[in-house]
Amino acid sequence: MWLDRASPLADILQGKTDSNGEIVIYGAHNGDTARAQISGASASTTVSCTAATKASGGAPEKADGDEIQLEDDPFSLRVKLLPSGGSAAWVEVTASVDLVSAPDVELQQMGVGDPVSIDVEWDAGENAWLGDVNLMPDFDLAGVIVVRGTDLSTHTVHRMNSFALTAAGPSEPPRIYSFDGVFELLLAEGSLTEDSVIGVHEIDIGTSQQGDLRRVGNAYEVSVSTGEQVFATPAVVNIRYQGTQTWNLAPTGLQLYRWDSGTDLWVLEGGVSDADFNIVSAEVDGLSVFAVLGSTADIFSDGFETAGTDGWSLVIP
Repeated sequence: MWLDRASPLADILQGKTDSNGEIVIYGAHNGDTARAQISGASASTTVSCTAATKASGGAPEKADGDEIQLEDDPFSLRVKLLPSGGSAAWVEVTASVDLVSAPDVELQQMGVGDPVSIDVEWDAGENAWLGDVNLMPDFDLAGVIVVRGTDLSTHTVHRMNSFALTAAGPSEPPRIYSFDGVFELLLAEGSLTEDSVIGVHEIDIGTSQQGDLRRVGNAYEVSVSTGEQVFATPAVVNIRYQGTQTWNLAPTGLQLYRWDSGTDLWVLEGGVSDADFNIVSAEVDGLSVFAVLGSTADIFSDGFETAGTDGWSLVIP
C-alpha cells in the first residue's frame, strides 16, 4: 500500500498489510489517495482525516478504518528498474494493451527528498516504454517506482514497485537483498566474472496458482548490469515467508521455483524449507525470476493426496 500525493510531494510507501489484510496508514494528509495492490488487482480510497494544531491544543486522532474492495485491473501494467552500471539504471514499462500516451513514471530513492519524473519512449524492438535515470550515488541505490498508464478506453491503472541495486564483484561479493529484505542472494567467490551492479525487484508475473501449486508471497527478478545470465560458481537464494502465508500448504514442502518465459510456467529449482525460521533456500546457477511455491497435496498425512484433475486418490504406505 502507498499514499498517492500530488507532485512535487513524494508518494509514501506504507508497506504490506498484515495477515488479516489490515494496515495502519501513517503520515496521511487530508485528501491523499491510499492505494492498495496485489497481483493483477488494485483499489484506492480518499483519505479523510484532521490533524491537531497548537491552537487547538488537542492530540491527533486516528481516522476511522476504511474497507476497500480489490478489483481486477482492466489491463496489466508492469514497471521495473534495471541496473546499467554504477548508479545509472534504465526503466522498462510494459502494458497488455495500447496506451493513449507514454505512461507517467516517478521514482523515489531512499533518503532523497523529492521524487524524480522519468521520461519514457516507446521502443518497438523491446515492445516496451524505456527511459534512463541516474540515481544519487551518495544514498542507498534503493527505493520505489510508480507508474500510471491509461488505455484507449480511458481506464487508468497505477502500479508501484520496489527496487534495490548493489555493487558486486568476483571477490568478496556482498549479500544481495531485495528492498523488503525478503529475498537474499548469496554469491560465492567467483560467481561473477567482472565488477557489476545487481538489481533485485518484485515482479508481478504469472498467476498465484499453477495446478496443485500455490505461490507463497511475491516473485523476485534478479538482473545484472553486465548482462551475465549464468554464474561461474553457483550461488544461493534465500526467500523468507510468513507462517500465515502457508495456509493449506505444508511448510516443509515449500521449494524454490523459477519462471520459464518460454512456457509461461513455474519450473522447480529445488531447495529445502526451514519451517522453524520460515525460509526456503536453494542453490542456483544463474539469473531468473524466483518464487516460493508449495503443493496443496502435501498437507495430508493420512494417506490421501490430490491427483491432478481426477479428484482424490488413496495412497497406501
